[in-house]
Amino acid sequence: MFGRRRAKVGKSHIQVGQLIGTRWGCSYKLSADGSKLLPITEHEPVSGPVVDEVEKDNSTLLDLNVRNQGLTAKDIAEMAASGKAGEEIIEALCSNSVTYAEKTEFAQEKYKKRKARKYMTTLTLRKPTAWTMCEVMFDKAPTGIWNLRPDSLSLLLSLANVAAYSRCLLLENCQGLLAAACAERMGGYGALCCVGTGGKVPGMSGLRQLNLSQQERSIVCCTQLAELQAAAQRLAIPEQQEAADQQADNSGKQDAQQQQQSDPQEAAAAAASPMAVDGQPSSAAAANDSGPGAGSAVSLGSAAAAAAAAAVIDDDISALYDTVPEPDEAARQ
Repeated sequence: MFGRRRAKVGKSHIQVGQLIGTRWGCSYKLSADGSKLLPITEHEPVSGPVVDEVEKDNSTLLDLNVRNQGLTAKDIAEMAASGKAGEEIIEALCSNSVTYAEKTEFAQEKYKKRKARKYMTTLTLRKPTAWTMCEVMFDKAPTGIWNLRPDSLSLLLSLANVAAYSRCLLLENCQGLLAAACAERMGGYGALCCVGTGGKVPGMSGLRQLNLSQQERSIVCCTQLAELQAAAQRLAIPEQQEAADQQADNSGKQDAQQQQQSDPQEAAAAAASPMAVDGQPSSAAAANDSGPGAGSAVSLGSAAAAAAAAAVIDDDISALYDTVPEPDEAARQ
């Protein structure tokens, strides 16, 4: 399927299947009919042409355009329509130029390069990266990515601290450029959630064009903003219940601590209060209840309370002996 696709190169359309298996950095030029790509095996030296003579001078030449060129625009168009290659058109332009032979070698090479950019179409295969893709999209349709330059994209990723093993939530409208850049930077480790708004799936065309590996694509997921908010609310309910339970536990612990603090005080008060015998209040307690005034209380010291308790015990023992019947005379004998 991919081999049957066609791409526009210059003014021609070629099948991209013929580029499958080639190396990055290879350069090609269009054939005469514009249907095939021909590899460029010879490259011009970086230092430029070697100039052997300096007798010529361009100061007397005038750029009169049409007057200096024997070929008209119609003639050039007919040559291109007939299937002439770009090199042949350039040679024809040089041979029909009145001033070409009088130019210096440096000026001649400059003239050829200028015509080659116009009549020859070449391309170089470059590995897709977030930087190169941002350059292409910025040159072709900058409004589609909100005029985001490659340097701004790099700064954005650095300020967001996007790296491997990070968890990113992304809301963007740049045709998937930011999603592709984040996935490339994370390297297949972490999680990347792309959020769409308005009930639409976020555009991921940039993510497909970056040609990421399966591991790098596996960390990317897409959802809607409304679904994300609903999920956050569902997760918030157990958290609220857990917070309420934790608050209840804390209040229970506080009550227990207060109870522990109040128990020694109650024990001390019980030790200072009158003692009771067989579950009945002592005479001192009865005295408190039978005082002269309603609700009045008689305060006794600890020594007096102990004496009263001893008297009560002696009286009870005496009463116990009184209830025991005396043995008869026969039993005594």
